[in-house]
Amino acid sequence: MKATSSVLPCPFCGGLILSQAVLYSSWGDGHEAQLHIVCDDCEAAAPHSVWNHRVDDTALGVKPKRQTTAALIRRQ
Repeated sequence: MKATSSVLPCPFCGGLILSQAVLYSSWGDGHEAQLHIVCDDCEAAAPHSVWNHRVDDTALGVKPKRQTTAALIRRQ
């Protein structure tokens, strides 16, 4: 299992343990498998290419819960 520091925590639950999985999803055309990041706590998933996109919390007046990066592991 290889960890990387380039992935943000889960945008839904703040989970720090994340996995990678190749999945079909509604992102894009839904007909080709894409590499997804999956939260091991709440099972939220999104393509790797969009996982780190966040709304600017400061514009909403919301303080981020965590300022850390998550551990990313590759599912077997």
